Amino acid sequence: MEPGPPPNWLMFVVGLLQWHCATVQTSFIIDNVGLSFLPSSTVESGTNVTIQCEVRILEDSSSELTAVDSGSYGCHVTVKEKSRSSLEKKLEVIGLQKPVLHLNKTVVFESEEVVASCSAPAEKGSLIFYFLQRIRSGEPQELKRAMSRGNTLETRLVLRQIGDSLLYCDYEIPLVGRSNHSNTVQVIVRGMSISPIMNILPSSEVYEGDVMEVVCKVVGTWNLDVDVFLIKGKRILRKARSSLSHRFRPQAGDSGELVCKAESGALQKETYKTIKVKDHKEVHRGKVYSTLAQANKNGNYTAKCKLRLPVGA
Repeated sequence: MEPGPPPNWLMFVVGLLQWHCATVQTSFIIDNVGLSFLPSSTVESGTNVTIQCEVRILEDSSSELTAVDSGSYGCHVTVKEKSRSSLEKKLEVIGLQKPVLHLNKTVVFESEEVVASCSAPAEKGSLIFYFLQRIRSGEPQELKRAMSRGNTLETRLVLRQIGDSLLYCDYEIPLVGRSNHSNTVQVIVRGMSISPIMNILPSSEVYEGDVMEVVCKVVGTWNLDVDVFLIKGKRILRKARSSLSHRFRPQAGDSGELVCKAESGALQKETYKTIKVKDHKEVHRGKVYSTLAQANKNGNYTAKCKLRLPVGA
């Protein structure tokens, strides 16, 4: 038996069928392709026959939406040169995603920095992040705010308030609103004693050319990294770790205030002392008083001499 003639395929292929659903990403399945003849599959010669190609497509539009996705949506179908669109429907997404706060450490010293990360993975667009701290039952205080082009912001926070506190974050989308608070993270801030001590030897008042030694140090630093600075005016005379000694021969113009500063991270503490450098010429402005005693039995005289300097010299 000879094979029959090949079927007359209708040139209706998926490539000719196009559709899209505005904004939302879609997935689809070609579920069924069928063929039908109208009025019948058996007709008399000369009868007008309509041949229909039927395609059934299962289409799914699924996406995790946020408030910025609110708006109008519609679907559009195109077959060859013909197209058709659905009516538009409005979608309203209410509320903002709850953010998540993460800290790199929860026990720090006074004025020490922590790295904080606030994220809202499902949100889109530019977000303004807020980092807040609440101490006991007091009002929350804003530590920092910053804008991010993405849905996560990592920043550094300086914690100065000693004691226990709670940190949390939230974010704002311009023209949309502000989110609820994130999870709270308890942080313990310990006080740090780095009070500097300054000693001046032999005295804070010397004559020019004499040797002066200034000692600047801190105690009770609990093995923390503490730098000390000896400063006069805007000039750093010496810098060292924990303790320093500076020996010099001051001149008359060196009178003034010395600053001993201790620094650990963002924490700084200072102590001050004033030095006075006297000019040797002040000695020559003094007055000499002498007294003459009676002659002794050998005919010699005893003379006494006293130097009186001006007040404040």
